[in-house]
Amino acid sequence: MLDSDESVELSWKTCLLISAGIFAFVLGLFLLSFKTYFHGGESFEFCHYAEIADNILHGRGLSTVVHFPIFLAYFAHLGVRFSGAGPSVDRFVFFSYWSALWSLIGGGGDFGMALGNGVAHALWVILLYWVGRWLFNERTATISALLWTLNPMMLAGHDLFGYPDVLFGVFFGFLNVLYYQALCDSTLGTPRVYFGIGLLAGGAYLTRESFIFWLPLYLASPLVVAGRRRWSCAAAFLLAFLIPWTVWAFHVGDKLGALNPQHFMQVLAKDTIGSHMPWAEYRVYTYSDFMTPGILGKFMHKFLSYLGLFMRNLPNLWLEALLIPFAIAGMLTAPRPASGLATWLSLLFGWQLFVFSFLHYEYLSYMSGRYYLWFAPFIILYAVAFFERRCASRLWSLTAIVVLGYLLHYWVVGYRSIPRKSDHPSHQSIGSWPEIVYMRENVPANAWILTNIPAQLAWYGKRRAILIPIHTEDVPHLMKDWTVNYIFLSYHRIGELYNFTEWQRLLTESPNSLNEMMSGFGFKLEKTFDEGVLFRKVGTGVKPK
Repeated sequence: MLDSDESVELSWKTCLLISAGIFAFVLGLFLLSFKTYFHGGESFEFCHYAEIADNILHGRGLSTVVHFPIFLAYFAHLGVRFSGAGPSVDRFVFFSYWSALWSLIGGGGDFGMALGNGVAHALWVILLYWVGRWLFNERTATISALLWTLNPMMLAGHDLFGYPDVLFGVFFGFLNVLYYQALCDSTLGTPRVYFGIGLLAGGAYLTRESFIFWLPLYLASPLVVAGRRRWSCAAAFLLAFLIPWTVWAFHVGDKLGALNPQHFMQVLAKDTIGSHMPWAEYRVYTYSDFMTPGILGKFMHKFLSYLGLFMRNLPNLWLEALLIPFAIAGMLTAPRPASGLATWLSLLFGWQLFVFSFLHYEYLSYMSGRYYLWFAPFIILYAVAFFERRCASRLWSLTAIVVLGYLLHYWVVGYRSIPRKSDHPSHQSIGSWPEIVYMRENVPANAWILTNIPAQLAWYGKRRAILIPIHTEDVPHLMKDWTVNYIFLSYHRIGELYNFTEWQRLLTESPNSLNEMMSGFGFKLEKTFDEGVLFRKVGTGVKPK
């Protein structure tokens, strides 16, 4: 491997030793972070992927007992029925199997699930280091890799929350470095190479399906750069990409008898013809639903609102917004090939921001910018490179010291502000919360629970669970098609009751009305907890003692 600026040829043995050292360092910090900050799977994704991974490891395949109302409505529409685990078609397949692999290696449980992202983070740092050496030099690569390792958004955030975005970031970085090299080097950019990159792109799609929005750019770029001489390269890329896409499409078709457009429909409907949480609505969306008067105005309003939210939250983006102006300067002044790669990444970012502003935006406190996470390490790399090229200047050296010092201080404050203990009244990790223990011990194993923490109940309570509909009026419609034996409402922040305003209003302003509504649904109060309330359907048997 060649260091671009210093022309130092490294043997593969040396490269492997350096990579192994980086891997051990990052994984060691991950273990420390897990011990310090982890007190249960707080995110829906962590527990849901953990439950799916457990099903895979126990021979139940890609299945789940956690379901959203929108997908249950679609299953009922298609005539797909199940009483136990149902098909998992709303979670990303590659990350599901990745989680299963590291759950197996890590001994299962919470640690096994978290280990997958810890390993992915380490691989991402290794990738950043070697990309940094290729584009710039060893010092820039080392500093950038260290910063991407230490960012609390990663170590105390994404590494512990079970999101697929870390693994996708590895795919994204590796894929685009290879793609850019093939795009610019006619000897490297052969149909065979593009076919291999297309397979990698298919893997990225199976890790995060929104990758498909970039597909037109990947197919058009060879034609723009080299004209018709590269049409065979674009065709090879598309053919390879379609292989994993087709396998997944056949899997979904086999389980449902149809493809699953609801995954895309729900984000399309969000804040246009649907609520802010369409996945919690018990209905089936079709393309004809969007053929309504004024729909273009609704989409334009959504676009401007989401774009505005992104811009407003820029100061907290990836906990490294301070570096963004210097990264932009670094991209504009970098030598080739770094400047060309920066142009390509900027095109991908701009296109994603445009498309996503019509679809979805999510703010996650110190993990803000989750859906753009894969660009974050490049911001660090180009900012560091900008300063490194100007280190001979005393003014720029002082500026770099101040910026880096402030950033590290900001991160230290961030680490200190992240809770090290559970904020539940019991002070226990989620799996030991009294309400979850009670349901695990007293609710029959074949019962279905309607709740605002379905993934946690499935993973820790080992019970079948459905997310509560955002509209209370949808409950009877859901119950006509699917069995519901219990309703549990958690008051804890991970249940995000603020997103379920109808339920929250009943709980806080009119508990008598809540009881009346539950009685109308055929449920009676079973037990109250410090952080929740459980209702049981009249006639439902209790778990034998």
